[in-house]
Amino acid sequence: MTDREPYSDRQPAASVVVPVYNKAPHLKACFDCLERQTISKSDLDVLLIDDGSTDESLALCEAFAAERSWVRVIAQPNAGVSEARNAGIRAARGRYLFFLDPDDSLSPETLENVSKFFESCSWLPIPSCRFATGSASGCTTVTMYCERRASTI
Repeated sequence: MTDREPYSDRQPAASVVVPVYNKAPHLKACFDCLERQTISKSDLDVLLIDDGSTDESLALCEAFAAERSWVRVIAQPNAGVSEARNAGIRAARGRYLFFLDPDDSLSPETLENVSKFFESCSWLPIPSCRFATGSASGCTTVTMYCERRASTI
C-alpha cells in the first residue's frame, strides 16, 4: 500500500476515487486524464484502489503515484467495485468526492469547474451531481458522481 502523507496541511478540494481491477490497458488514458486536469494539484487527491488485480494494474498505479504526491494507491484483496469505492471513500481527504472508472475520462476542466461550482453553492446542504455523456450509438458513456464530504457540512 502506498499512502504518503499529504504534501499540504490544507484540505484538497477534490478527492477522486478510481477503483481498479484488471484495467491495465485503460490506465494510461486514465492517468493522462487526471494529469491534464486544470485544478491545482494541491487541490487534488487521487486514490487508485487496486482491487486484487491479476494483471499489471497495480504496478502501473504504483509507478504513476511514485512521482506524484497528489496520488495514492491502496491495494486490497479482490472484494468488488463497491468495496473498492468504499475503501476510497474512507481514505479520501478532499472536500468533494468524485468517482472515476479507469476506462472513462473527464474533460480537463471538469474537476476544477465542478469544485468551484460547489464552492459557490454553499446553500446546498449536500450538493451532488451525475454527468453522463454518450455517443449516438451508445458506445461511449462517461458517468461521474460527486458529493460534498459530510465533514464539511
